[in-house]
Amino acid sequence: ADRIDQFRRRIRESGESLLQTMKRILPELTKLSPQATVHAKTIYSAVNILRRTAPGPIFALLSTEPCFVSMGGGYWTIDETRA
Repeated sequence: ADRIDQFRRRIRESGESLLQTMKRILPELTKLSPQATVHAKTIYSAVNILRRTAPGPIFALLSTEPCFVSMGGGYWTIDETRA
């Protein structure tokens, strides 16, 4: 919990945007799946651990930013070449 608190504090103090946080988290989450995909609910949960955020802004970024690629069924991946 202490490490999470430290990471939260660093994000807050640096002024990191929600988009930047998501671009940092998604590559790590995709490593956990053989298909290199992550469900939107998992993305929301992971982001919400680091910064309290309503689901709307997270899902809006998923659907509008070209680096986030929908794989269907609520699963997403990141194309870092489009980031």
